[in-house]
Amino acid sequence: MYKIAVTREEKLAVSLYWDNMRKVAEKIRDEYDRPNENSFHNKFMSKIIKNKGRPDFMEPLYTIKKK
Repeated sequence: MYKIAVTREEKLAVSLYWDNMRKVAEKIRDEYDRPNENSFHNKFMSKIIKNKGRPDFMEPLYTIKKK
């Protein structure tokens, strides 16, 4: 059986309960889904981006060292 929230206190309790459930779901997603999605994304992008270095015909990249 469900009880419909009528009073302000009941509505506040329901709102806080579902806000807490959203936080729990977000934590579960961050712990489980994000690493899986990131590893899939990295594998996918590594297939697309073949040449990660500079081509031989380009000038070497010089960096200025700061003292």
